[in-house]
Amino acid sequence: MHETTKWTDYRVTLKDRIVEKAFLFFAEHGIKAVKMDDIARSLGISKRTLYEIYDNKEDLLTEVMLRQQRIEGETLRSLASRCSNVMEILLNIYYHKTESMRNTNPQFFLDLEKYPNVLKMLKADHEKTHEEFMNFMARGVKEGYFRPDVDYELVGQMLEAFSEYFQQKHLFKKYTLRSIFLNNVFITIRGVSTQKGINLLERLLQRAESSHVS
Repeated sequence: MHETTKWTDYRVTLKDRIVEKAFLFFAEHGIKAVKMDDIARSLGISKRTLYEIYDNKEDLLTEVMLRQQRIEGETLRSLASRCSNVMEILLNIYYHKTESMRNTNPQFFLDLEKYPNVLKMLKADHEKTHEEFMNFMARGVKEGYFRPDVDYELVGQMLEAFSEYFQQKHLFKKYTLRSIFLNNVFITIRGVSTQKGINLLERLLQRAESSHVS
């Protein structure tokens, strides 16, 4: 019984190590360039052991993306809990996203398109994301930073449509995430903001940008 428990614990720990290492490799080199052999070798395990846990690369990629979704959700909730208003949350998300994407090879996003089942799984998370967006905008209205006369359901659909266009047209090869935020997301936020919201957003952006440059 004790040996069985030890073996189970080892496999759970090993799964975590495999997923973490696979994410780092995929982000740095792209998905296609990384072989299962590469991951096994980097962890000092046999390819057979790796395949006993994950049947193929798509299964492993699915686990990687689920893990990243979970970590990203926890990180954003933690960021939000430390902010006093929606504009501060937005700025924190902006810098978190741009920093986390800094070391991600654009090839990763190109390769992701070759795994429709993984993309379908990611899209299934839309309802939860949409609900969080609507709650965020409602909080902004309550705080007086966002206008109460805006159809935020429509705004959310427009931002989602742009996100899909961004992926389909491979704009990540031409534009940085920072540029996308400054020229799309923040312009949209300015458009739905009250004067109070615009003033605060400008101050926070100015402060954050000058701090970022220095």
